[in-house]
Amino acid sequence: VQQARITNQAHPQRSDSQAKSTMVLTAYGSVLSRTTTEEGALAELDTKSKSVPYSKQERLPPWTYSDIRWGMAIYISLTQFLGFVGIFFLPYCRLPTLAWAFMLWPISGFGITGGAHRLWAHRSYKANFVFRFATMLANSVANQGTIYHWARDHRTHHFHSETVAGMRMSVRVL
Repeated sequence: VQQARITNQAHPQRSDSQAKSTMVLTAYGSVLSRTTTEEGALAELDTKSKSVPYSKQERLPPWTYSDIRWGMAIYISLTQFLGFVGIFFLPYCRLPTLAWAFMLWPISGFGITGGAHRLWAHRSYKANFVFRFATMLANSVANQGTIYHWARDHRTHHFHSETVAGMRMSVRVL
């Protein structure tokens, strides 16, 4: 929010929409960016949508097969299928392979919670380049998409949580 005010003062000829877009770009930064805001882009989000009672919100139309993101649906299905098939290969794995797989599990979890979620989506803390790079690699092991998209989707989730427009609504998952 402070950065948006600074933008308005530094560029008084800009309209409010230009200042807001500048602020959003500043809040997201790049994946390895050190710039941070006090409250992040979440502070700028309007809370008007949260003031409408759930019963009064406009309902989404029923979904059709054309609404399904087929590429993502196939990717998720294929990943689950290959994970299931992998269970049958466990007896043939060597112990170091299994140990490495179990070590990657908490590492990838930290890449999501400590990196994509706390560092990039919420800007909860600052980190040096080496730590940001390590959490970026750990995040990539988790296979949940790019940090930019993860942070963007998570901020949108907070903005629209408990509303029909929420990204996690069961009718909007795929």
